[in-house]
Amino acid sequence: VGVLRDTATLAPRAWLYRDRVVLWADGTTLPLSAPGTTNTQIVLASTDRQALVQRPGGLSVLDFPSGSTIIETPLDPAVTAFFGTVHPPSVRFDADAFYISNTALDESGRSLVWKVLKITRSSPVASVLASGTGSVGDVLVGSNMLYADFIPDDVGVQRGLIRIKKT
Repeated sequence: VGVLRDTATLAPRAWLYRDRVVLWADGTTLPLSAPGTTNTQIVLASTDRQALVQRPGGLSVLDFPSGSTIIETPLDPAVTAFFGTVHPPSVRFDADAFYISNTALDESGRSLVWKVLKITRSSPVASVLASGTGSVGDVLVGSNMLYADFIPDDVGVQRGLIRIKKT
């Protein structure tokens, strides 16, 4: 479901499967989950050292600091929960954080809601940077700001660009 890359060469460092990681160098297999537990559904983003993954219970950050060490940090499901994806999430990252946006139906199933999350890369924690009604598309990362394509929930209102502080 994903690949981790070497920082210097960008060659594959490890293959990420639903339930295990296989190191490229020697074929060592490392389990991600205990047998019978939840497997990874999808890798939303990966760096040379980390992967932001979606599991049925929510989002987690998998950290591969060195060798055969894997540290999984499940993120707070109250913060990362979406009511049912309408648009695929947009995921970006920089040296400090992953940024993920998503549009979903609200609990009533009648209105679109969106939110943009920041997930810190060191000691992973998820927080909501912005949210609202309507639809948000692709998020671009600037030095101090995020920029997102926005479509209001109001009929006849033109789409626009919103600017969100990264802090």
